[in-house]
Amino acid sequence: MSKLMEQAREMVNLSKTITERLRMKKGDDITEDETTQFKSYLLSLGVNDPVTKTTFGNGATYFEKLAEEITEVLEKPLTECGGTMTLPEAYCRINRARGVHLISPEDLLLACQKLDKINSKIT
Repeated sequence: MSKLMEQAREMVNLSKTITERLRMKKGDDITEDETTQFKSYLLSLGVNDPVTKTTFGNGATYFEKLAEEITEVLEKPLTECGGTMTLPEAYCRINRARGVHLISPEDLLLACQKLDKINSKIT
């Protein structure tokens, strides 16, 4: 398991490096569509920079940012399955997308309670 987590960290670092290079090259030979497509690939692989308690603390801001991330991760799958998904399925998809930065069921519940406040498309 530790080897897998180390490889996941390496993937995250690689994606951050590539993202930074894309930011620096903006306007050169990389189009906005290519940048957006790359970010979409990163999100689908679960190597996007996830919201963490270390970054946002334990308060309302953390749960609002987590609600935004949940919206981003679940919007497409919810559309594909007719707008309804079980909470365990949502929990698994979110944690799969987050990689090594797993959230607890309680954090998921508290973040879901913020979906209305952030005007989420998945409420």
